[in-house]
Amino acid sequence: MGGTYMNRRDFLKTSGLGLAAFTLSGYRSFGLEGAVNGRKPNIIFILADDLGLSEISCCGGDHYKTPNIDKLAQTGTRFEYSYSPPPVRPITL
Repeated sequence: MGGTYMNRRDFLKTSGLGLAAFTLSGYRSFGLEGAVNGRKPNIIFILADDLGLSEISCCGGDHYKTPNIDKLAQTGTRFEYSYSPPPVRPITL
């Protein structure tokens, strides 16, 4: 079974070009054309430790009142589905 061999340098070049092409292909589809025209895109990234969707009032929670986040959620785009695995695996596995 003779296949083609790709060395590390060629792999990195090909991967880099592929990643750049993939990134640039979606540039306009995400509404970033405003950045080209001199306007900055309005992106707010909220990150909190041990905070679930059920705790924010815009997602149906009643633990905290978050009127400003609720207003942003009503007028903007929400990203609701994500998963982050733990960075460390338990030793018992």
